[in-house]
Amino acid sequence: MTLNEKLNKLKQIYRDLTKLDQISCLLSWDQETYMPPLAAEGRAEQLAILAKIIHDKSTSLELSDLLYEVYQNRHELSVEDRKFIEIKYRTWQKQNQLTPEFVATWSSLTSQAIEAWKTAKQKKDFHLFAPFLEQLVALVRTKTSLLGKPNNYDVLLDYYEPGLTKKQVDSLFTVLKTGIKQILSSLPQIGPTRYIEAPISWQKQFTKKVLSLIGYNYQTGRQDEVAHPFMTRVGDQDIRVTNTFHENDVSSFFSALHEGGHALYEQGMDSNYIVLLNDYERSLVLHESQSRFWENFIGRTKTFWSPLWPQMQIELPTVFGSMEFADYMKMVNLVQPSLIRVQADEVTYNLHIIIRYEIEKMLVEDNLPVTQVPIMWAEKYEQYLGIRPKNDAEGCLQDVHWSMGNFGYFPTYALGNILAAQIWVQFQRENSDFSEILSNQNYQHILAWLQTKVHKPGTLLSGLELVEQLTGESLNAQYLLDYLAEKYLS
Repeated sequence: MTLNEKLNKLKQIYRDLTKLDQISCLLSWDQETYMPPLAAEGRAEQLAILAKIIHDKSTSLELSDLLYEVYQNRHELSVEDRKFIEIKYRTWQKQNQLTPEFVATWSSLTSQAIEAWKTAKQKKDFHLFAPFLEQLVALVRTKTSLLGKPNNYDVLLDYYEPGLTKKQVDSLFTVLKTGIKQILSSLPQIGPTRYIEAPISWQKQFTKKVLSLIGYNYQTGRQDEVAHPFMTRVGDQDIRVTNTFHENDVSSFFSALHEGGHALYEQGMDSNYIVLLNDYERSLVLHESQSRFWENFIGRTKTFWSPLWPQMQIELPTVFGSMEFADYMKMVNLVQPSLIRVQADEVTYNLHIIIRYEIEKMLVEDNLPVTQVPIMWAEKYEQYLGIRPKNDAEGCLQDVHWSMGNFGYFPTYALGNILAAQIWVQFQRENSDFSEILSNQNYQHILAWLQTKVHKPGTLLSGLELVEQLTGESLNAQYLLDYLAEKYLS
């Protein structure tokens, strides 16, 4: 076979593997949305079997030989195909280091742990989840060993963002902590918080309108309710978002924008390659930059909400009818230390991430006993935010990530904020009329720019690579701090 014939055969194999991965994503989506509780054990078995099939096919002799031959001659390929092969070769190396037994155990345990986490969170009792977390931490440490760096957190960071290291994260987080502390110390005294009680049925319909406004395509997606919001791709033209609704707040507005940002990125990727790549082969820093871009840099502005405000007052007069628009904007931009990460303001949000990052490192590298997690969590919240959780549900059980085995994931949220700020500055540099674009709610213009500059090239680039290509700089936390200072202190 010629090199092109080998490449095309490889692509067909990878397309088949992507389909299997999408089936796994669909099963997981169903588990989080509509699956009956007693089906959990059977679903864990299904996912474990599917994970083993995917692993076996991904490390088969036929694929391995083809990939090695094409990789050795990658410099004869186009720039895009060469990058694609390098991504696949990197993934192949990692998959071959993980044993089939480990993959099956991992899939089964995480499926069971998700259900245990749901129960524990509902009952506000960490002890119900602790045995599963102990097993997960042990398995994560086994994973680092199999990948060649026993108990080294760098391995986990690299899994979600190629090339990312603790040294880089520590440096960026040190700048963030210092800058955020200065901003918080300079803010005026915070007044009492006003809570909005909006019917969940109305929130569900309104958030769908918000998603449509920013360009989310319902012909290739849908929104469903879950315990913890997420976005997932379950087909080539099937990118779904989920949301969590509470009657006593409207955080669902911003969850919709956040998950919608993820979905817009997925919907805007290069169609020639996205059908060949799995979830874990896409940059999480880049992904999070898109969710935070729409949630904060667009979704917390007066220009976004002012055209929607009359509609909100008409549809829900008992809630918004007597409220001034200025008061609503103060509420959605209120800076106030809080316990729940997904409801945090954009200034203090990064402190939530830093706390999780520090605890994860202690679990993986320093043998922090799992039983100490609630205590460590409470102490760090008091140290960084001046508040303590009253129970485990608003403390260390609030996030689903650990039950899914996603250690090393949390830092990408804060790094995504940093990248989003740099993308926002670059957009303004390249669009001198950006104020008019925002005033006219011309989100299609913004989306088109993102698709050209970020989404399509970002199909094959990491966040670290894209920021260099787009701005000529590496990740720089100062842009985010400058944005926050200008918005909240000027």
